[in-house]
Amino acid sequence: MALRRFLYSCRDHLSLTVDEILLMVLQQSGRTHPPTALMPCLAPVSLGWTHAHHRTPSDPLKDDFGLLLAVPKQRRNWRNRMCRKFGAIQWGTYKYPLMNRNMRVDHKTGEFFRLGVVAPKFYEQVKHETREIQAKMSDVFGLAPKDKEVIIKYENEEDPLDGDRKVVEMSKPRPSFFTSNLSERVATSPKDSTTVRPSGLG
Repeated sequence: MALRRFLYSCRDHLSLTVDEILLMVLQQSGRTHPPTALMPCLAPVSLGWTHAHHRTPSDPLKDDFGLLLAVPKQRRNWRNRMCRKFGAIQWGTYKYPLMNRNMRVDHKTGEFFRLGVVAPKFYEQVKHETREIQAKMSDVFGLAPKDKEVIIKYENEEDPLDGDRKVVEMSKPRPSFFTSNLSERVATSPKDSTTVRPSGLG
């Protein structure tokens, strides 16, 4: 039983040197000094008998590999783990697409578009019509400078009475999306006005 207890006590000290094992055997036997017969077996380093019981056993991983494994010493909190995994919206590092709540549906074409932006198919129609008007304007002005305003005239429309503007005639009816007031000025010239004084002031 004593030998078994001794082996169990020495189980965690397998990485010790031979000198340290001999010193532990002597301590288990109750001796305070090594016998004279064992003195030649002990190295000069182990002769410091009073400091032998203060020695700590060496780490077998450190002895075998000569390095320590880089493992985390503390766990990251929940907020840091979620920020590393998904990112943060307020910092602009969010890794997943966000829902766009400004989408609308054009019921004529059945396509989706962003609020405040023309639907793609309808925008293509407007762009094609604009290209045709620009081509007609280049034919009307030619090489002359474009120093006059332009008015667009489609088929079956009356001739404009304003002589200060160039008339660009289109050989097709006016599209439904291109109304006549789109070519009119928004800002009007100021008219003469009189200041009306309030009544009943005495």
